[in-house]
Amino acid sequence: QKEYNDMTLREFPSEAFPAFPNIQIDAGVEWDNWNLPGSVLSLKKVKKGSFTSNVLINVRTVSLDYGFDAYKAEIQGYAKNLANIKFVSEGLHDVNGCQWEVVEYAYIDEDSGPLAQFLAATFIEKEAVKIMVSFTGTVGIKDQTHNPDYIEIQNIFRSVKIDE
Repeated sequence: QKEYNDMTLREFPSEAFPAFPNIQIDAGVEWDNWNLPGSVLSLKKVKKGSFTSNVLINVRTVSLDYGFDAYKAEIQGYAKNLANIKFVSEGLHDVNGCQWEVVEYAYIDEDSGPLAQFLAATFIEKEAVKIMVSFTGTVGIKDQTHNPDYIEIQNIFRSVKIDE
């Protein structure tokens, strides 16, 4: 049996494993906090008899060479399995000092019917670590030409503040 005398303490947060950033959003009182596994911050707006509109913010470390092109490729890979997908817009947006890649599309979900999604990601580099913050907003769009929840999701996105 080997003895391990040369042990080094590793910890989170630390310089090698930095803490995730502080993230703030502004949302109306009708959006409920939702402790969804895998998300650091999530909200939902429950409406009887229809899809529950939601906002999810996730944070993860990514490789240093992972950027907006890789993020868009990841979305394309996911989206190719969605029925009747229609991409609405894509582009870079500056929100409160952070550069975000935004992708918007609509598709038909087998269980929930027509949905619209607003996806966005930004990156923060700390030492030798790259952190991706992603924002996903989803609404049901059955029998609707105008969706106030989708507009609210866009406004929630515009309120995102990230403190490194």
